[in-house]
Order: sequence, then C-alpha cells, then structure tokens
Amino acid sequence: MKNRICKECGVKKKLIYFSKRRLHKDGINVVCKECKIKQYKEVSKKWRENNVEKIKEYNKKRYRALKKAHKKKPSHNRKNILGKKFGKLTVIKFSKSKIVGKIKSNKKSFWECLCDCGNLCEVVASNLNNGHTTSCGCLSHGKGEKGHNWQGGLTKKSKIIRGSIEYSLWRESVFSRDNWTCQKNGIKGGRLHAHHIKNFAQYPELRLSIDNGITLSNKEHRKFHKIYGKKDNAMEQLEEFIKTKVLLI
Repeated sequence: MKNRICKECGVKKKLIYFSKRRLHKDGINVVCKECKIKQYKEVSKKWRENNVEKIKEYNKKRYRALKKAHKKKPSHNRKNILGKKFGKLTVIKFSKSKIVGKIKSNKKSFWECLCDCGNLCEVVASNLNNGHTTSCGCLSHGKGEKGHNWQGGLTKKSKIIRGSIEYSLWRESVFSRDNWTCQKNGIKGGRLHAHHIKNFAQYPELRLSIDNGITLSNKEHRKFHKIYGKKDNAMEQLEEFIKTKVLLI
C-alpha cells in the first residue's frame, strides 16, 4: 500500500488515513483525517466565540417554534365510546387520562362503566376495545355453578386418572425400570413418554400395570401412534416397531 506525507503534521502515513477528494489529481486529500478533525474543531470554536449573540438568538427562535408546534398537537387523541356496551359493561362517562408506566407518551384513557351486576368500575379504553375486560370482575369470581364456564360438572375420567398420584408413580416406575432410556433409539434422558402397550382406553384394568408400560421418547411415541393409530394396540405392533423382541421384567 502506498504512503503519503501529511502537509499539516508532516508524518508519513498510509493512504487509508486520508479522505477522498475529487479536486486533487489522484482523488485523495493532502491532509490526513486526524489533522482535518483538529482543523474543523479549531475553526468551529473560533466561530462560536465570535458569534455568541447569533447563537443565542437562533436558540431562542428554535425554542419558540418548538413550543408553538407542541401546543398545536393534541395532547391525547381519545376515541368516544360513551354509551357503548362491552360484554357486561356499559360505558357511562369519561373518567380521566393517565400516564401508565415510565414513558410519558404512554397515556391511557379511563372510562367509568356500569356492570350488569350493579357495580361501578374504571376500565382502560384499550382493554374494552380488545375484549380483555368484559365485567367488573364478577365473571372471574364465580366458581362452580356460578362460573361462566360451568358445563354441568363434566370432567373426563381419563383426565382425572392421568392427573392422579397413582398414574404419576406408574410413569416413574416404567422410566426407572427402563433406566430412563427410550427402548426404540436407545437414547437416555430427554423428553420421555410412558407408552401403554395395550392402549389406555380399551384396557382400563391395565392402565396402572407396570408390565403394560414401556419408555419411548416423545418423537418415537408420536411416530408409533402415527403408524398404528391409538386403538387396538398390542405387543406385536410394538415388537414390529422396535424390530427386536422387548423383554419386560
């Protein structure tokens, strides 16, 4: 790489330390970048010292213009939702605008609402519009038959069994017997499933039998049911899937 002597500091430097300039024959400046920055700082400092009054006047004008522009802007664009109904809530009047959090621009509108149960509450407009808030809290407080999601006390029997302590112990026993290793790919640990050799729904008497369980990884377990389905599962299918006879202790 070619070198050049800076006219300002007189030091020989590589061309990468010089800025480009079209006016010169070779298109490269004769003064290095470092010296150019120093020159600019000195010139700007002198100009500021000689034009103190001009700078002050300019800053005052700029401040007045910004203040005027800020006054013209509406402080908060509020959508009128008075009289509208959202779920069990009816909007009866505007309450206040409030800054939420540390960001000053994050200003939210609060509306006073009357719930069908007779309670009054203040709700953020955005929560009403997006359907996040539909009551004063009476819907979420309802439990059992009083709750809005009540379906007559129906809970699947299979869900109750799978969530029981006995079922959890059965899974742990199957994993422990198989040394926490997938019996298809031989990989230890990871996301494991306790697979029912004779399926859960059709053989209720074998649901918690350790001999009716085998350890498979999540991937292999999904693959098995994709091939053989979830009904009429048997040992023959499992042996065919694993390709070797599985010996259960």
